[in-house]
Amino acid sequence: MDPGGLAIADVPRRAPGRGHDSVRGGVPQEFHSGGVSPLPGAANRPARHGGQPVAARDAGPCAGSTMTIRRKIPPRFDAGFTLLEVMLAVAILAIVLVMLSQSFHAVAMSKVQGENSLALDREGRGIIWRLSDEFRNAVQTPIYPSDVMLVGTAQMQNDIPIDSVTLSTFGAGHQRALVGFGAEQLVAYTTSPNPSHPGWFVLTRSQMSALLTGAAVAPTPPPALIVADNVVSLHLRYFNGTQWVESWNSTQMPRNQQLPLAVSINLELADAEGHVRDFATEVDVPMAQPLW
Repeated sequence: MDPGGLAIADVPRRAPGRGHDSVRGGVPQEFHSGGVSPLPGAANRPARHGGQPVAARDAGPCAGSTMTIRRKIPPRFDAGFTLLEVMLAVAILAIVLVMLSQSFHAVAMSKVQGENSLALDREGRGIIWRLSDEFRNAVQTPIYPSDVMLVGTAQMQNDIPIDSVTLSTFGAGHQRALVGFGAEQLVAYTTSPNPSHPGWFVLTRSQMSALLTGAAVAPTPPPALIVADNVVSLHLRYFNGTQWVESWNSTQMPRNQQLPLAVSINLELADAEGHVRDFATEVDVPMAQPLW
């Protein structure tokens, strides 16, 4: 095998007893595709070393032998990716995955914030609706005697209004009789600091029958129910016909003027992330007019 990767086979050897040189002088030949052919006129060339002509000498057992050249061709492999291309593809894939992750995170956070906002809005509207309904149905009936009770106490904690109120009302959630109002109910709203979250307050509500307030033995009030534990402030104001006042006490008012004409309610609630939302309304008190 030659250094260029060529394999040479089927080379005719010198016949035994012909010539004495150790290395045979090659006959000039020209190579062409498919092997080696003798030069023209080789048959007329004189013999060397007293032998026969070249054509006759080379004829014999090896006549017609040709030189075959085989080239070793390295196996072909399919084209692949270089290390740089692989690293670039991985980097692009990582960037796309990070962008998708951030998008999913933003969508999830938006969903959570939206749900928290809706829950806080529903809670605040429910409390405002209940307070408005009970203030609107505060009891004061001059024709039919009733226990008029509306005591609103103004309180401040850390310069934040945290008020409480107790009132006798018809609108305590029970069904009224077909011919008139049902029995009065004494409802009280109180606030206290939230021990598990500084800065928040717990709003509780208690309810009992107002028909037993004059009994010899005072009934045991039922346990208060927690309305909300994320109250930031509760500000109640009362309109007496000329101005808004911060507190009200019906026991100190003249008869038939024991109820305010309107009540202003301002409630602030906070969600789990600390966002504060304000709920406010004004309620007319129909029975404050001496028409009943």
